[in-house]
Amino acid sequence: MLRCAKVLRTAISTLKSKPTVFNATKIIVRNSSITTWNKDWKPGPYPRTKEERIAAAKKYNMLPEDYKPYPEEEGFGDYPMFEKFHMESRNPFAPYDYPELKRNYGEPVVVS
Repeated sequence: MLRCAKVLRTAISTLKSKPTVFNATKIIVRNSSITTWNKDWKPGPYPRTKEERIAAAKKYNMLPEDYKPYPEEEGFGDYPMFEKFHMESRNPFAPYDYPELKRNYGEPVVVS
């Protein structure tokens, strides 16, 4: 019983203290629950039919006419191809989920 109380006191004092962290540490800590591989986020097979292209566009929250996958030879599956842009060109005052990266959670990234 005494051991449980000691563990509980240690846990509470740890939660109350606010350690000094750097931005990189914040990103790692914030993403610690999603850093492991998740099979649900893996790109699907390359879309060959019109129905598969529509389903892939819906999967990535895109309009079917805006969806364009990488060429099949590159091996990215149904992952969409985006135009390259620099993060500094994004709005610095927008309420991003990750303001230090100017990105939102679940937002597809450009594969270079």
